[in-house]
Amino acid sequence: MPKITASRLLWVALISITVSAASITSRSLWVDELGTWAISQVPSWSTWAQKLWNHFNSDGQLPVYHAYIKMWVGMAGDQAAYLRASNTPWLLLTLMGLLRLPVRNEKTVWLAIFFFCINAFTWYYLNELRPYIILQAGSVWFLVGAWRLALAQADDNSTVDASTREIM
Repeated sequence: MPKITASRLLWVALISITVSAASITSRSLWVDELGTWAISQVPSWSTWAQKLWNHFNSDGQLPVYHAYIKMWVGMAGDQAAYLRASNTPWLLLTLMGLLRLPVRNEKTVWLAIFFFCINAFTWYYLNELRPYIILQAGSVWFLVGAWRLALAQADDNSTVDASTREIM
């Protein structure tokens, strides 16, 4: 299985930034994105919590995501493209998960990364201020962890333990 090295991580980071730069736009926010934006605009965390819990749609079910967006706005600003750029770290995490695919041929890993990066859903989710790319990241890590667990030898408890922790 290919190992994660500093050079592979650097390549994945560059790919994440490049794909994000190509797919993220500064077009006007959609209605559901406006809700996320509105929750991030309050001055205090107590007002933020109140606004989150009383929002008219399902945003109250995503408190960790909205806390992340509020912190992101504090660091990067609240313009549409900057808000959507909050998805770039999640793309990076997704591609790091794909680096861990339990395959013998390293070309297979890079093909998986390539096809993930050109997928229309990836581009759409990157350009949407919603937590969809986070679902992709979680799915990739779960899939890779389950795959590694399935391949783990019964007598190699460290691999079984590590894979089990990944999919939990």
